[in-house]
Amino acid sequence: MIVQVRGRMPKWCSPTCRTRASERRRAAAEGLAAVKVVDRDVERVRTVKVVQHHTHQVEVEVVRWPSATTDWVTALRDLTRRVESGRVYDRDLEGLAEAVNELVGALVRRGRRG
Repeated sequence: MIVQVRGRMPKWCSPTCRTRASERRRAAAEGLAAVKVVDRDVERVRTVKVVQHHTHQVEVEVVRWPSATTDWVTALRDLTRRVESGRVYDRDLEGLAEAVNELVGALVRRGRRG
């Protein structure tokens, strides 16, 4: 999910995700299912403190910026799939298009130098 630069970061990507999380929390409280906590993508690395109850295991996935070119290629292809499948808000498309155009321009300029 791509998030606006300004404003509050949404906690859920859709009403469906919010409902599923609520169902999982309720099931976990009743001891019927394990809870999996997934951190959201952010621009800065931050420490996530996880408190574990002795009967529940909590997994936390920390997303970091790609460091290798192949990782960036994978991330860009994933973003392409998300846009095509409608998993990016329409309100975010304009800002995303501007950023992609800047990237394409930088690639073109770099190609002219070499």
